[in-house]
Amino acid sequence: NMAGGQSFAVGTVADFEVYDRERDVLLGYWPAAEVTATSVQVDILAALVDGIPNGSFYTLYVSEPGYPRVAWYEGPVWRKGRA
Repeated sequence: NMAGGQSFAVGTVADFEVYDRERDVLLGYWPAAEVTATSVQVDILAALVDGIPNGSFYTLYVSEPGYPRVAWYEGPVWRKGRA
């Protein structure tokens, strides 16, 4: 969800990329299932993320109509109860 009063324009598309800890190997790519004015929803089957280790690196990319794809959020993957 968005913070600070930010919102996405109608027609915005988004996707997630997840890389290994060294950011060398792409572990997964998921296009957004839904983008609203204030949120991005991605549906990922549990079986597809089981192999992604704690500390991997994710980036959420967003492309609003008429603008290039940009990294919106990024950071380490935190897997509760996993090393």
